[in-house]
Amino acid sequence: MKDWRKPLNITNNSHNTLCTVCGKHTTEPILSSYRSIPYRYCCNCKCVYLADESNINPDLYTDDYLGNTKCTAEHIKTYGGIFNYLYESIKIAIDKDCGTFLEIGFGNPGVLAYANKAGFKCTGIDLSLPDSMKKALNKIGITTIKGNFINVEIEDTFDVIWMSHFVEHFKPKCLIAEIIPKVTKLLNPDGVIAIITPDASLYGTQYDELFYGNCKNNEHYVIYDVDAFSDHIMKPKGFTRYWKSRYVEGKKFHTKGEWRSFFGKKFV
Repeated sequence: MKDWRKPLNITNNSHNTLCTVCGKHTTEPILSSYRSIPYRYCCNCKCVYLADESNINPDLYTDDYLGNTKCTAEHIKTYGGIFNYLYESIKIAIDKDCGTFLEIGFGNPGVLAYANKAGFKCTGIDLSLPDSMKKALNKIGITTIKGNFINVEIEDTFDVIWMSHFVEHFKPKCLIAEIIPKVTKLLNPDGVIAIITPDASLYGTQYDELFYGNCKNNEHYVIYDVDAFSDHIMKPKGFTRYWKSRYVEGKKFHTKGEWRSFFGKKFV
């Protein structure tokens, strides 16, 4: 069994640079993943960010991308179990048992399938969406959209907008300028945004594939600390964190290496 607490390699290439999340200077050394792609750790906001953004492959997300991810019945059940684990908190947050539900960049259909089973009217959008998955989801009443979230027109509004392992695939400037504003327009006034993303607090002891991306190419611009994401990405757009959870050893559905949090505009 693979030891997920494999230490990261650290080089002595240290110099003053600006963090792409908080904009402050950091003098921390470069970290190298097992693909030898350089990342930096920010000593101010505690995020880990790509030292050279040209390492990201913009043509990565084709239909073959989903073919390379794990969409077996077991993994669908695991993702659905994460939804079930969070369902009670979701009901409290939106003050009702179900409503409208949008998952952006869903990849694995487990969350949509289980949310649909719980009574939500579900929509899923993904840049890579094989016809077989589209037909299977449409058959059980789930609306699917194939395309780039930034460019696609979506007419409905939603009580829950779910983004699992999505935000780390974008530059912070893109999140602030394009993605979060569009999400805000699609979110009902009492709705919540659910964010699930790799946890930078585990830097140095992290499971490589989750930390950097699980395909042949690196995919992640930033691995966020939950407090930094709240302070630098969500608060400037008027959102307050309602709930957060981190991985706990042995705790059911606390997947190794990620944090989960709800954000909304109604929370004090």
